Amino acid sequence: MKPSPHRDTDLYFDKVIIGTTIQAMVTAYKYQIPIFVDERHKPLPNYHLPYSLDLSGIQVENKTKEYTLLSGKKEKRGMQRLELWNIMAYRLGIMGLMPMYGFYKNTFTDPVPINNNIRMFAVGTDNKVVNVYSSKTVLFDYPKHTFGKKVYMVNDYIELDKIYNFEADMFTSKDCDFLDTLNCETIFFKDKGRKHTVCAKSIITQENIDTWRYSQTAVRLKVQNSIFWNMEKNFNLMLGKREISPIMNRMEDSLEHIIDYDIMDSEIHE
Repeated sequence: MKPSPHRDTDLYFDKVIIGTTIQAMVTAYKYQIPIFVDERHKPLPNYHLPYSLDLSGIQVENKTKEYTLLSGKKEKRGMQRLELWNIMAYRLGIMGLMPMYGFYKNTFTDPVPINNNIRMFAVGTDNKVVNVYSSKTVLFDYPKHTFGKKVYMVNDYIELDKIYNFEADMFTSKDCDFLDTLNCETIFFKDKGRKHTVCAKSIITQENIDTWRYSQTAVRLKVQNSIFWNMEKNFNLMLGKREISPIMNRMEDSLEHIIDYDIMDSEIHE
């Protein structure tokens, strides 16, 4: 029998959390439990928390961001989800509560174990296999399936060749579908110098993520036709990168309930 090329390591814990959402990170921080994080599932930029959410219970200031719509109406939002995720990741890292971090292939996402009955799972990374044993494993989140398909949040970035000096910096779509929606929201933000970059946010199902209809080129054309068609300046729109992250099923959605109302006590301590 050919020997395995991987090196096996065993880790033992009393309790661990498997999860990547900010709700999972905050739970791990609050209860000081090790968490295994898959970086592929972390929040994308330009998704915000409610501005009224009080994060003082975890010693974080929820900074307010104000956007201007085409109508001139102002819309207030809280800090970016990714910013809070990075704060939690930094704290958990220095506390030694993120024993592995990065991209890895696990053995528990498909199918999801019934009633989270997990006693051991294996994580593979960098030609190493880590077998994780615990008395209690909390499977906090995993990719959501709708009609048997994964659904992704998608950010497409578009660079502008001229200075954008208009007041409006948020455009919302009027034709949102249940699943597949291109440019459901488009954000303008300053990049290098006085230049602006466009972030077009879409929701795309797994079966359509690689089709032309939902491609970066299709996104650029829709941004050009829906936003720039009537502007005084003629902008050239240049495609940048595309970021995707699956929409997640979570054990608990409310950060307020996790932080202030101890809603995870029964799951952690039972």
